[in-house]
Amino acid sequence: MLSWVREGKIQEAQEAFKQAQIFDDSLRNSAEFWNSICWVGCLHGYAKAVLRFGEKAITLDPENKIYQDSRGLARVLTGDLVGALEDFQVGVDSGALDYFVIQRRLRWIEALKSGNNPLTAEELEELRRVEG
Repeated sequence: MLSWVREGKIQEAQEAFKQAQIFDDSLRNSAEFWNSICWVGCLHGYAKAVLRFGEKAITLDPENKIYQDSRGLARVLTGDLVGALEDFQVGVDSGALDYFVIQRRLRWIEALKSGNNPLTAEELEELRRVEG
């Protein structure tokens, strides 16, 4: 399903997931799946289409702050720099991210505080290489 998201086939991935729920009802509330759709979709240029899935992951599991980090990625890519700043700060403060991710997010937070979008084409390419 994530390969479809990489190709921009968001609707197809969602439909496949709905079919999978027929066989395993526990998937219905899989915040991890919705978060993955959000993250991968963002990395491949579909932030606007997948932002709602980041929101769904947070609604299903508000205690998992990594999901806010993913939503932050979608927010910055859709122009919501203030919302992205808040989400990245929550992720950093949660202690749920590893050291290298925190360092990257701290750079992003500083750029966002200055009103700049930290996600240049080069930064996104690096994210796809390292994290996606």
